[in-house]
Amino acid sequence: MSDLAADRIQVALGILREAGKSNQTTNHHRPAIRAFGRWFCENRRLRDNPAQGIKGFNVAADRIHEQRALIPDEATWMIRGAQGGSTVQGMTGPARARLYALALGTGFRASELSSLTPKRFNQAVDPPTLTITAAYAKNGEDVVQPLPPALAARLAPCRPVFDLMPVKTAELFRVDLEAAGISYGIESRVVDFHALTGCYISHLVSSGAWVKTCKTLARHSSPSLTIGVYAKASLHDISVSVDALPNLSRSSSSQTVAGSATGTDGRHIKKLRAQHLPTGGDFLGRLLAI
Repeated sequence: MSDLAADRIQVALGILREAGKSNQTTNHHRPAIRAFGRWFCENRRLRDNPAQGIKGFNVAADRIHEQRALIPDEATWMIRGAQGGSTVQGMTGPARARLYALALGTGFRASELSSLTPKRFNQAVDPPTLTITAAYAKNGEDVVQPLPPALAARLAPCRPVFDLMPVKTAELFRVDLEAAGISYGIESRVVDFHALTGCYISHLVSSGAWVKTCKTLARHSSPSLTIGVYAKASLHDISVSVDALPNLSRSSSSQTVAGSATGTDGRHIKKLRAQHLPTGGDFLGRLLAI
């Protein structure tokens, strides 16, 4: 127990990092170490938790791969490609197509989708919903997620169960990416199964949904996590926003026309509204005559 000192723990994390572990992977050891220290304190073997003050590493500094979101057309191609695909790791093409459609329409993770049973689908309410129980949800709470109308209509004939879903979805995901003609990685930005959650959030943001709504549907602790990490802006979204910027290179004649259209006729606002503005009096703007 005497070896459990904050400086020694910090050095140990540094050794893991120097051995080739990423900052993110190294940081994952911190909560386990803190929990170990808490156990010592709760059992009165140590007075203070020595792991409480250890610091993590900057994840953004050595991010090897960054996820990118599929644009809606790419998501459509992938679902269609999987629909007509062969069996991969025990999952048929139609089953994979339903799996991807549900991930893109709910934001649920692979482990959450693998826990589905038929009774988790409620298509008798408006809107139809899909429930993940607390035992399988990432935040440890029951989640009732509304289904998009098009997805609910697609799933109406069946209630898919993914009991044959592999634990690691990378292989089958890449097969369907290739069938759809979508590159797995573009300039260190990759598309994997977890990126479908980012697609769901990005599409919510692009649709104009309120930030709090996006945060709630994403089940995040803060809006900064939803907007800053998971929401991805595509080049198309950026170009549309740039095209909406005002034209600041107009000539003086066009500015005069614009001024006439707004009723200012190019004159200063003070001259136009002088009779309505206080010209004297105290600091409250009351006229001297009053």
